[in-house]
Amino acid sequence: MTVEIPVVPVTPVTPVTPEPVVPVTPVVPVVPVVEPVKEIMIPKERFDEVNNKHKLLADQMATMEASKLAMEKELADMKLASEGTQTSIKETTDKLTSEVEKYKTLVGEMVASKLQAIPEDMRELVPAELSDEQKIAWISKAEEKGLFKKQAQVVVGTPLNHSSNADALDKVQKMNPLQALVSFYSGSK
Repeated sequence: MTVEIPVVPVTPVTPVTPEPVVPVTPVVPVVPVVEPVKEIMIPKERFDEVNNKHKLLADQMATMEASKLAMEKELADMKLASEGTQTSIKETTDKLTSEVEKYKTLVGEMVASKLQAIPEDMRELVPAELSDEQKIAWISKAEEKGLFKKQAQVVVGTPLNHSSNADALDKVQKMNPLQALVSFYSGSK
């Protein structure tokens, strides 16, 4: 009996090197390590530019605040002056109103005195609808034109033209005394 053994191809065996033994450490829960936040670095030129703009804006804001305070003070001063002016205007208005009333009464008295000077039968000619100032003007014009003068009573039988007598009287007044005597004695014959 022979037994046959199958032949299996043999592969060369590589020597096995023992793996290094790692000591086993107990398992500790792993806590993630938080790295500190790294600050973002800004270039110096950009920092200076932003910083200069900030300082400029701060200066402008301070200037604006100062001008705002100055304007508020000026506004308060203007309000005080306005109140003083309004008081002054009211006082002046009251004073002028009283003076106007005095003048109105004076004009009224003048109209009354002018109307008294007009003859009673002619007072109806003065228009009643006129103001006092207009009445004074109307009466003055009428007096200038001779409306309210009394007409001289004409005697019937006397000449109406007295100019010839006035001429003779005027001539006599211009004569010297000798000429006056000659004229007088020559006219009586």
